[in-house]
Amino acid sequence: MKQKRFLRKGEEAGTDNENFYVVDESNTTYELSAAVYYVWKLADGTKTVEEIVKQASAELNMPEDELQEPIAIIMLKLLENKLVAENLE
Repeated sequence: MKQKRFLRKGEEAGTDNENFYVVDESNTTYELSAAVYYVWKLADGTKTVEEIVKQASAELNMPEDELQEPIAIIMLKLLENKLVAENLE
């Protein structure tokens, strides 16, 4: 998983105080927490999951080992809901 690249799917559809909304290709709206939205935004198809962890670690001033598992879980949930797809290029 660490070396896989994922590309976000769907479009931003707004925000409220704490949640972000994304609409997928079938017009389903998803409510994302700030953490999930952050990972979704970083999934631009060019960064590996490992690079996303490194970037998040630097930006959030947290150790990489504390972010690896949560980011992997978020990425799997995004994949399950088709809000990201593996970029095979």
